[in-house]
Amino acid sequence: MSRTRLRSILTALIVATSLAPAWAETVVLQGEAAGALQRGKHLLQRRHYHKAAAEFERASDLAGGSCSECLLGVGRAYQGAGQIDAAIQVTRMGLSMLSAPEERAKAYNQLGSLLVLKGDREAAQEAFRKAASQMSRATAP
Repeated sequence: MSRTRLRSILTALIVATSLAPAWAETVVLQGEAAGALQRGKHLLQRRHYHKAAAEFERASDLAGGSCSECLLGVGRAYQGAGQIDAAIQVTRMGLSMLSAPEERAKAYNQLGSLLVLKGDREAAQEAFRKAASQMSRATAP
């Protein structure tokens, strides 16, 4: 697959996932877990990747380890910190917990982006195909 085609697929997926409704976590976080999740998001936006990862991990622990949004946040923080292999692993963990097509599409898109950074084009293409498939399921009438 050419670079131009891969770039087109990436752009389409980014647009598609940004237009999708906000992905709702099946487990509603409350109390300290919700606070840790929000702090993680804030730290991630400020590019404090190590601190963000710690807050996302704390939120996941406080949620009993059943927080896919927390794990995907850890993956984004690890990516920012340059820990691509760890980011891929934790993103896959979060992905395995999701069932809603919109959520799975975003997670596959995140995984595909990480695999591109790692240089694994074939696996990245497969992740992006799965993201597109999940988006199709999410938007089907």
